[in-house]
Amino acid sequence: VLRPGKVMVDRPVSAFEAIMEAGGFDFARANTKEVTVLREENDGKVTTFKLNMKATLDGRPTRPFYMKPSDVIYVREKFSWF
Repeated sequence: VLRPGKVMVDRPVSAFEAIMEAGGFDFARANTKEVTVLREENDGKVTTFKLNMKATLDGRPTRPFYMKPSDVIYVREKFSWF
């Protein structure tokens, strides 16, 4: 994302909205097809969710993935051949 770091919001937000609050994707580097959300559950286990944000960006209907406090969004870097 363009401004990585903690995003403070006072309302429920989807993963897409949280990324937009952080300045949006750096399209030269971001792999929008494979965005990962890490969530620590009450029992201490970490659950991983894989999201395809390219579908959302392309305007295709998608179900919003809502964030919980302390969730971490990781946007992988594109792999490119030189």
